[in-house]
Amino acid sequence: MVVNMTEDDEIYYLTEVVPFFDIVLSKSHVNYPWQLSLPVTWASSMLPREAGPATLKHGGKNWTMQYIPTRTRFISKWKNFVIDNELKIGDACVFELIDPSPENLTFKVHILRDEWPPELKALDDTCGETSKSPIVID
Repeated sequence: MVVNMTEDDEIYYLTEVVPFFDIVLSKSHVNYPWQLSLPVTWASSMLPREAGPATLKHGGKNWTMQYIPTRTRFISKWKNFVIDNELKIGDACVFELIDPSPENLTFKVHILRDEWPPELKALDDTCGETSKSPIVID
């Protein structure tokens, strides 16, 4: 099977070409109160200091929501992103910062469920199977 990858499908976060943060989703991310708080230290050094629109891109679709820097979180439409992408507790999301401008704050989001990107899978197929063989990312 041949898979045609678009630019939206390419993964850069493991190469450090673009700034990113990742998060494993918990109950408050995927249920009421439907909140996603960003890592404070990362956000304060990478993101605008003004509130404004933020766009999440995934699977060829866009979700626009409000970014609030004083609380370092996305609000208002995060719930739509969760529902549309059928996110569950334990899923992981990697947010690549595509545009840090206050007028066009944009992230490309990679969703990891029970699959791993080839870059991680190639490290060792046996890692993560038991607590005695954890996955270690340097």
